[in-house]
Parts: sequence; structure tokens; C-alpha cells
Amino acid sequence: MEQQSGAVEGQPCPHCGKTTGCGCERKFVRVSCQQCKNAPCVTVCPTGAAMRDPKTGIVTMDAGKCAGCKYCIGACPYNARFINTDTDVADNCDFCLNSKLAKGELPACVQQCKYDALVFGDANDPNSFVSKLLAVKDSVRVKPHFGTEPSLRYIPVVKLGV
Repeated sequence: MEQQSGAVEGQPCPHCGKTTGCGCERKFVRVSCQQCKNAPCVTVCPTGAAMRDPKTGIVTMDAGKCAGCKYCIGACPYNARFINTDTDVADNCDFCLNSKLAKGELPACVQQCKYDALVFGDANDPNSFVSKLLAVKDSVRVKPHFGTEPSLRYIPVVKLGV
């Protein structure tokens, strides 16, 4: 997702402090499937291909049931759904549910992130690292006003409320 930096003409950039020549006009934020509790993609899917995995609760796709109508793509307010070029059906990030997670591994993005910026775990388990992290860090959800109840949390660089 591309966002404006929040810089105001003639005032210091909130990110780099420069008043001119700032290269922070735009920033890019990684946006995965938000794993909504009230997922519009699941609600609109006429075949049941877009679904919540019964064991994990992760929003995923059953490619064999997908009719290719793209309703789920249009319904996603996060632009996180796409047509998979390998299967020619709609898809979304499901945290490598049927590959890495099935083997007890972390999702590929978490494994490969060279900055350790991505954390994965069960926020409902009070003993998990992610649950403990969320207990001491401010976090935000993307577009919470849409009523989708996104499960993903983003921890901003700057502490909120300061």
C-alpha cells in the first residue's frame, strides 16, 4: 500500500526533518491479507472457495471450488486478493498454511525478513511471543473503521500517544 508521508509544504518532514529536498514524499507499507474476523471476501464468495480454515481460523482459498468470478477480489478493502498466475484462480496470503505452517515452520515472509520486522504467532495465547509483544507495544490495525475486524497488527516506529 502506498501512502503519503504526511509532510506539509514549508514545514519539516515528520520522518527526516528536512524542509526541502525530502525523499520521503511517499512510503510503502507491506499489506498482506488482514485475516479479517468479518472477512468480506468469505461472505461474498458464491462457491465457498474463499473460506476460513476450520482448524486455524486463517482465511484461505480452496482453488478447486473457485469459479473465478473475482467477487472476493472486489470485496477486499485492503486490495490483498489477486489472481494467482499459477492456478488462474483468486488467492490471498494465508501465511503459507498448507506448506510452511503444515510443517510447523513460520511463514516464508517471516523466515526471509532480514530485519526481523515480521512476527507471527497466536495473539490469543498469553504465553506466545506475539501476545507478550502486543502487551507492551502500541499497535494499529489497517482501516479498522471498515468493520472487518482485521487480525493483523502493525507496530509503528513512533510510540502512539506521545
